[in-house]
Amino acid sequence: MEHSKRETQTRFLLGALLGLAVFLLLYGFGPLNVTNDAFLRGGYVEQDIQQHSAGCLFYRQSPLGLPLCFTQRINWPAGLSVAFTDSIPLFAALFRLLSPLLPSTFQYFGIYTLLCFMLQGGFGALLAGLFTRRTLPALLGAVPFVVSPILLERAFRHTSLAAHFLILGALYYYLLGRRQNRFAYKGLFALNCLAFALHPYFVPMTYAITFALVAGYAWRNRRLLRPAAFLAANLAATACVCWLFGVFSSTGSGAGGTGTATFFSQGRGWVMGDSSSDGRRACGQRHSLSRTSIPSRADTDANHTTTPSATIGPAPADLAQWGQICLHQAGAK
Repeated sequence: MEHSKRETQTRFLLGALLGLAVFLLLYGFGPLNVTNDAFLRGGYVEQDIQQHSAGCLFYRQSPLGLPLCFTQRINWPAGLSVAFTDSIPLFAALFRLLSPLLPSTFQYFGIYTLLCFMLQGGFGALLAGLFTRRTLPALLGAVPFVVSPILLERAFRHTSLAAHFLILGALYYYLLGRRQNRFAYKGLFALNCLAFALHPYFVPMTYAITFALVAGYAWRNRRLLRPAAFLAANLAATACVCWLFGVFSSTGSGAGGTGTATFFSQGRGWVMGDSSSDGRRACGQRHSLSRTSIPSRADTDANHTTTPSATIGPAPADLAQWGQICLHQAGAK
């Protein structure tokens, strides 16, 4: 079903507002307070989000340069891109540039998750709108996407993997392209590039959908050159994004693992370990947080005497001191 540009924009906006409403109903305004890092320091279910936050902190204290997101403070001396700590490279680079204007304690994971919910709702409404001419049914069709258990499971746990809207967007352009007998969309091109700027996990998914669209067009229309050129250009642009965020610059052992990372002091820098029991002890035990109740920083600070991980303290100016405290706790246990 064909829709005008204005109808498409309206549905996307309403879907985004739906995502905003769901986020606020579930989590409130607490995570949107950029100085509230309580839910990052404690961890939620797993310590993944602590890894994301740690990478951001190390990069913020590193000198700026190209490629972006690269720091020698992790996996010293080889260094590491914070893309491998799942610190959402696009946001890490943006707020690193703005760092002189930001408060000493700053987190962007609440803002990022809100945007994921809003874009999930927006693309969900567009996707559902392909099967109806009316706006209300399209908006209702977006509801299962914004309350998806998979999305809720990722939010504030493995936060960088909450960008499910990338898949919905790719599916929308695939179905739209099949109906319009097209393969080239600026939005699809941008989504494939954006995937690497958020998390490489999504790249095979968005490109699989893109390849299906391009290959299907080439087969039906017996045209190969233009579809192949579009795909090659998109791959080249994605490779440039990879370089820009330091993915090709990370050759150290720290780039191999995912999950919970622990950082061990090695004099001038830090070495990133895996999610071993020693690493878990170094990071402290997790908070018991309700998914729908993000604590304020004051709430967590009040529990310093009873919460092991809270004794690490807020985002410190001196990360070496933080590491010494972590290692001391690990030795004591």
